[in-house]
Amino acid sequence: MNSEQPKKGGASRKSSPKSRSTGAKRGASGGGGRKAGAGERSAGAGAARGSGRPKPSGAPKSGGASRASGSSKSTGPGRPGARKSASGKGAGSARSRKPSAARRPTATGKPTEARTDAPANESPSRKPSANRPTSRTGRAATPAAKRPTNPAAGRAVRPTSDTPPKDSTTALLDEFFAGSGEDVLQEDAPPEGFRSGYVAFVGRPNVGKSTLMNCFLEQRIAIVTPKPQTTRRKTLGILNTDAYQVVMLDTPGIMEPKYALHEAMIDEAMSAFEDADVIVYLAEATRAPEILPALEKTQKPRLLALNKVDRVPQKNELLPVLEGYSETGLFDEILPICALSGDGVADLLQAILSRLPEAPPLYPREQVSEQPERFFVAEIVRERIFRRYEQEVPYSTEVLVTRFDERGTHKDFIEATIFVEADSQKAIVIGKRGLAIKELGEDARDAIEAFLGREVFLSLRVKTMPKWRKKAAALRKLGYKR
Repeated sequence: MNSEQPKKGGASRKSSPKSRSTGAKRGASGGGGRKAGAGERSAGAGAARGSGRPKPSGAPKSGGASRASGSSKSTGPGRPGARKSASGKGAGSARSRKPSAARRPTATGKPTEARTDAPANESPSRKPSANRPTSRTGRAATPAAKRPTNPAAGRAVRPTSDTPPKDSTTALLDEFFAGSGEDVLQEDAPPEGFRSGYVAFVGRPNVGKSTLMNCFLEQRIAIVTPKPQTTRRKTLGILNTDAYQVVMLDTPGIMEPKYALHEAMIDEAMSAFEDADVIVYLAEATRAPEILPALEKTQKPRLLALNKVDRVPQKNELLPVLEGYSETGLFDEILPICALSGDGVADLLQAILSRLPEAPPLYPREQVSEQPERFFVAEIVRERIFRRYEQEVPYSTEVLVTRFDERGTHKDFIEATIFVEADSQKAIVIGKRGLAIKELGEDARDAIEAFLGREVFLSLRVKTMPKWRKKAAALRKLGYKR
């Protein structure tokens, strides 16, 4: 008996490799049930070798338990459409078994996770409504499955009336204008003699254009630093009262261009001459008279604001400068001001208002600017760079807000990228052990929170874009019109 027992075991082992290989394939396709299936197979094989008794003909094969644990469906031997025997071609084989959606294999053979970041009211596979086709009215087209259908014909029912059905928004608008809405609009009408128009602040770099606009608005809209060429884009600020609306345009300083960025800045300034109803030319009281060629070409009202008079120790020293500008005959009025302290700004405002046309407001009265918040966030970060870094680093940097997420009750998430022209400048911006960019981020975050009136989480990145100031394609990528 003892000498023949290994023979029986050998016979059992000869038949087991096929079942084990088939079960391995099934276990690989079973995903989560692979370990359980392997354990049951090994226990079943040991029982067969120990007892020598054959399995009942109606019992499921060893791979069945693994297949049942990997899928919620099971098919008995007598059920129609049952899986085939362990020949490798059944529904439980590795070739025909489809992987689950959460672990779908890619072309490289590595599984990728299914998308789970879809909104709560939208399935991951559904495309955003912005990508859906729209009707001629501009609204998103209603899916065919949502339209009322005729039960008899199974086709969509067309409206019997010639007037299209009104949606909820149209109904609300009709209700508003049919009732007291007309009275509200009548109350908001501007009074008689209301004035509105555009005023452009133009001049050489660092003459106080941004400071003057902030003084008029009594808040920081345009960034200000002691360095010239801080302003690179035209910035719009709106001064609103019950009697007038003045739309102010702060422009980059006009200079001799050295590269493409300077040309883009000059284009921004020149466009203000076309948009404005009144031109305010700013000049420093401590410098000799200097006239821009563009002032001689325009026929619009021109005012001279002689700024920084506080730096002139003796007031009689202003007389030669005033006479020099007066002899040109270009300006309707010449007004000495100090934009930093506000001296003479009220007189300049009255001179502007007297030359604006009588017209209704151009913007809503509660609006202060037309630029979005991300524009001002990028400007604030760039202002902090101008204040914290020296030499060529501030002029070779540009800031682009790449992400701005408003999170309701949580802090807004803002991600901004700082572009530099060389890796050496990147190292300076980051600083040793990242200390410089950390301090920059904390300083900029405080200023952004003060401007927005809410807390934010600011993330700064630094990237190198070689010679971006000289390339038109790079300037277009950064938002300049070239």
